[in-house]
Amino acid sequence: MPLTQYCQVNGLNVQSLYNLRSRLARTEGGQLRQSAPKKVKPISPFVAVRVATPAAVPSAACRLQTKGWVIECVSLPSSEWLAGLMAGEPHAVP
Repeated sequence: MPLTQYCQVNGLNVQSLYNLRSRLARTEGGQLRQSAPKKVKPISPFVAVRVATPAAVPSAACRLQTKGWVIECVSLPSSEWLAGLMAGEPHAVP
């Protein structure tokens, strides 16, 4: 993209950028640096992607189904917890 177009898109003063570039091109002694302009590597529209295998989800060892809801547990819950759940205790934690 030309510098004038870049400045226009980003709301910058093109003459200020030219002046700054001129100041930066000079060394402390006032001599112009003689360096070739750096070539900018074009940005690729592609991005590297790594596909990972999903973590294994353990299958349920216990499945409780009643009154339209289902509870699946990876291990058997305690009998106390099941009794509390069936009694309607609001804070039953396995």
